[in-house]
Amino acid sequence: MTDHRRRAYATADTIAAALVEGGVARVIISPGSRSTPLVLAVSDSGLPTDVVLDERSAGFTALGLARATGRPAALVCTSGSAAANYLPAVVEADRGRVPLVAVTADRPPGFLDRDAPQTINQIGLYGSAVRASANLAVAHECDPEWVAGEVLRVLGAAYPPNAGPVHLNVPLDKPLEPPERRDTGQSFEMSLPESGGERVLGPSVKTLEGFMDRADNGVIMVGPRQTGQAEGDAVLRLAARSGWPILADGMSGLRRRGGENLITTGDMLAGDRSFSALQTPDAVIRIGGMPTGTITQNWLEGLRAPEVVLDPDFRWTVAGPEAILRDPIAPLLERVSPSPLDGAWTRAWRSAELGVRERRRYERTHHPDTELALTADVLDNESLVWAGSSMPVRHVNAMLEPGCGATVFGNRGACGIDGALASAAGAALGLGRRVTALVGDLTFLHDAGSLSTARALGVDLSIVVLDNRGGAIFEMLPYLRSLRESGGEGAYAQARGLFVTPHDHDLVAVACGFGVMAEGIEPTDTVEALRRASSRPGVSVLVAKTDPEAMFAAYDRLYRT
Repeated sequence: MTDHRRRAYATADTIAAALVEGGVARVIISPGSRSTPLVLAVSDSGLPTDVVLDERSAGFTALGLARATGRPAALVCTSGSAAANYLPAVVEADRGRVPLVAVTADRPPGFLDRDAPQTINQIGLYGSAVRASANLAVAHECDPEWVAGEVLRVLGAAYPPNAGPVHLNVPLDKPLEPPERRDTGQSFEMSLPESGGERVLGPSVKTLEGFMDRADNGVIMVGPRQTGQAEGDAVLRLAARSGWPILADGMSGLRRRGGENLITTGDMLAGDRSFSALQTPDAVIRIGGMPTGTITQNWLEGLRAPEVVLDPDFRWTVAGPEAILRDPIAPLLERVSPSPLDGAWTRAWRSAELGVRERRRYERTHHPDTELALTADVLDNESLVWAGSSMPVRHVNAMLEPGCGATVFGNRGACGIDGALASAAGAALGLGRRVTALVGDLTFLHDAGSLSTARALGVDLSIVVLDNRGGAIFEMLPYLRSLRESGGEGAYAQARGLFVTPHDHDLVAVACGFGVMAEGIEPTDTVEALRRASSRPGVSVLVAKTDPEAMFAAYDRLYRT
């Protein structure tokens, strides 16, 4: 029995050592019995660890941490449905290209299909969402050196170029208690697989340069992406050399900067028929994810212009564009020397940008009580902002000015509302700084349990909740809008009940029930409320009652629809 336990713990200790060697930033543990050897091994490895009771919240905490820091975060849980609760975060990590390591304890194979408690088929549990997986033999039967190789093979797949989640499934047999003597030192060397490095292919330079030289009027579309300093500089310099305007999404990371060819009002301009009919690009360079704005998405699709996609993250996996270039973006763009476009094309975009920005400023000044104005106040006064999906991320896209300085994060992989509070808490944990989350009321309710997570982690987190009585985004569905505009009140009311989800919860009371500071605020008092929140440690929830009709009217004025 002693030998059995020593060998099982040798496997667990090897896994922990490989996580250290693999550059894992932090481990989020959810308590359980079957994972005892893994938990003790990770704790003894020196890796920073935190305990989050709810596996679903734990998954998103690790996701937010990894997204904010750019380093892999690991999860450890027991067997059964615990492991299944990681799936939403794994899906977002897959679509968002976030390095996440799920380490799931399991029961030995003989327990499966015998009505054993906490036993499900965990092999391939996350399907195609993971980059790599390994199902180890029962831990006490494993050779530690082989385990190290398997773990590092899987960990290597979490890193760029095609970063994403990976899965280690570890069957463990009883007894699970540690042996009296444990050998934690490894007698073999471990290292991650060699990466390909930042190599730029000569044909890629020629392809991109030729594509740009053939165009008369091109644009660079930068969608959601955490754009680093070197990459952002390279995009701005290419735009300056070529005269191609950059349509920078609110989640692109580029709006933190200036730049005369940087267009921050692309969604409004794409929807302005008097402008877009005259300024029609005949070529598009795409970087990053799908644009946030539906108007921009539809505009790009309707152009049917040839596209070259710069995709070192492997977001595009099927044919469609003229070319998909996998080279690292910064060194590729620095080697491209296109012929500059006619200056009139660039001047038209700059002039239109200034006009819409003036409209944006007028909207803030004359309608300070709307969700759009509130969002602009948050962006102007907070340095790290986690934007929830649904309406908040659209507000950010509409209102984020160039040179604002706010770093904006969000779950723009699968684009769901789930896990927003836990993700923001994970970002604050990883960065060691206060993060301000801007979320809708349904997003808040969906993840309210993560208030307990954030409080237990001891992070500094301000949460601004837009309480517009639930589901306002669904009022914008084309189907509902057509029913409302046609005057069919009965049909509209019936259909509305299937999509719009009003609530009658007191969100301040909900937050207080989790033991965090909470207060109701007026939208016009947001800046002062944020100052109060930042002056006290821990979690603060600010609930702003807003009018959905006023929000729709603000969008109509801003977009001139």
